[in-house]
Amino acid sequence: METQIIIDEKLMQDALEATGLKNQQEAVELGLKTLIRLHKQEAIKELKGKFPSIKKD
Repeated sequence: METQIIIDEKLMQDALEATGLKNQQEAVELGLKTLIRLHKQEAIKELKGKFPSIKKD
């Protein structure tokens, strides 16, 4: 899918430098994947304590 978005230049440059990624597409894709992963982790955290038959060590 091809999409045009406006991203703050400094934010993009900081992201590229911090990650060592080579281009803006890689940075945006990594950002989206990270956002999705974080939301899934939060959903899992919300399940904590809802399964009393499962005991943790």
